Amino acid sequence: MLFYILRDKDGGIYASPFPALDMLCNGAEAYVYPGLPLQVLNDFQCKEQGLLSESEIIKKLAVSLRKNKCLLTEQLRWLKLNAFSPYYDDCLRFARKEELLNGLLTIIQGRQVTENEFFSLAKVLKVSVTELAILLHLTVIKGYGEWVPGLSRRNNSWQCERCGNKDCYQVWPSYYGHTATCLSCKSLGPLSSLQVIYRSLEGTLQREKEKKAGTTPSTLSEQDWQFTPAQCSAAADLQLFARDPVAKEALVWAACGAGKTEITFPVIEQYLEQSQSVLYAAPRRDVVHDIQPRLEKYFNSCKVKVMSGLSPPDWTACPLTVATTHQVLKFSRAFDLIILDEMDAYPYAGDQVLEYGLKQALKRTGKIIYLSATPSASILAKVGRQECFLTRLPARFHGYPLPVPEFLKLKPPKISEPMIVEGRILGSRSLLAIGDYLRKLLLDGQLFVFVPTVSLVNTWVQVLSLLFKDKKITGSWGSDPDRKRNVASFTSGKSDVIVCTSILERGITVHKAQAVVLYADHALYDVRALVQMAGRVGRTAACPQGRVLFIAGKQSKEITAAIKWIEDQNELAAQGGFLHGR
Repeated sequence: MLFYILRDKDGGIYASPFPALDMLCNGAEAYVYPGLPLQVLNDFQCKEQGLLSESEIIKKLAVSLRKNKCLLTEQLRWLKLNAFSPYYDDCLRFARKEELLNGLLTIIQGRQVTENEFFSLAKVLKVSVTELAILLHLTVIKGYGEWVPGLSRRNNSWQCERCGNKDCYQVWPSYYGHTATCLSCKSLGPLSSLQVIYRSLEGTLQREKEKKAGTTPSTLSEQDWQFTPAQCSAAADLQLFARDPVAKEALVWAACGAGKTEITFPVIEQYLEQSQSVLYAAPRRDVVHDIQPRLEKYFNSCKVKVMSGLSPPDWTACPLTVATTHQVLKFSRAFDLIILDEMDAYPYAGDQVLEYGLKQALKRTGKIIYLSATPSASILAKVGRQECFLTRLPARFHGYPLPVPEFLKLKPPKISEPMIVEGRILGSRSLLAIGDYLRKLLLDGQLFVFVPTVSLVNTWVQVLSLLFKDKKITGSWGSDPDRKRNVASFTSGKSDVIVCTSILERGITVHKAQAVVLYADHALYDVRALVQMAGRVGRTAACPQGRVLFIAGKQSKEITAAIKWIEDQNELAAQGGFLHGR
């Protein structure tokens, strides 16, 4: 999409993709031809702050193009605007379509729209891509949005305007000179400095608030939400946070399987009743698709929009959106409340781009609620500095304490040494001892066996298949092509044991599950991973107990910390009176 230099009434210069529309709306009289990418013009404009004559603008623009190694051969020149200017008739026609413009504003409020998305948005509005671009520029003229280049030059580097990344880009020579492509957010579609992004501006479109006269703020009721006492306490805390005019961030620190998702529902209801926008975000697609039907069940009066990258673009304006943290990069100052589930999970944890996207999607007056069973050190530090509100949810819904892991000092065979030769297990005493412990656990239910590396999965599947010939053993890891089938075999009860990496440390509930973490002192296992793996046990009311074994040659600091972390949750739950018989 090409832009042209125009002069405003005060003599300043600005860029426009449709000078004829600026003539109709602002009285523009002339523009510089030919058009150039917005980034090229921005690079020129930022250097030319003073008022210049038309001839000076041409000369200095030509110098700027040569310096950037632009291969443009056409002569730069000023052209007068009149009824014969390009797209004049289309601009005249769409400048008067207020109803279509209002419909577009409703759809794009809070969005960042790249050129790659123009086609799908135009299809929704039943206009051509060019006509959509004219409508978008009309919203810019009226102050509802702005044009920004896909990537902007920052001195000797580049920054992506969609994801904010300043480090992960590729520079290449183009017809218009040095060009950059963002490599960080390419999963959302390619984006280069030759392209543009339409960005909606916050607070420019005033929506009517649909409040019922005489209504009082929603109150928390155990009967309404069927909460446990622990959930009632945490949900009440969140409502206090939502009404606090100063607090901006809150952390819900919950036990694994405590029902942290549902305690946000009263706050979501509170925002929706005030016609405010809410985003429920999660790093993983399966969480997004799991939460959608739960939200639809409780908030059946409004549509829940899902954005996970698996379905076609949905341009419907919805007050309640569920999205992966990657899809959140498509928003700008859109939401009054953002709830981030599993903030410590891959790929969100430690990803500055996704953190940038979350903050970019929040309105300046908005609030964020973080949900986690294993919060990061950085968010806990914020809590310690009183920069983040904290509420605890230490008890599971069934009211039984979390199973506390047992450390078993037993060194498994070295990762590098073979355990099977010619179909027979080598006579390792520790290996056979581990087999004895696992056999006892299998008497009480199905068994998770966690290993730190992918290479160990198949090895231990073979070992356990030889040790337990009457049991069905399966295995899985992140890139396992049969992952869905293997996991389903275990969760449906068709397999007795699943050997897996930490991919199954979250989001899985299995009746009567027991868990073993082999090589628990491995460097890949931090305290949060160990707590999550232990959290697979005792999740159902029918079987709220079970055993967790951390097996390793030594008790590392991480193992000690994980056991202490779980013991502290149980102690906190007992102090609150949330456990049976306490």
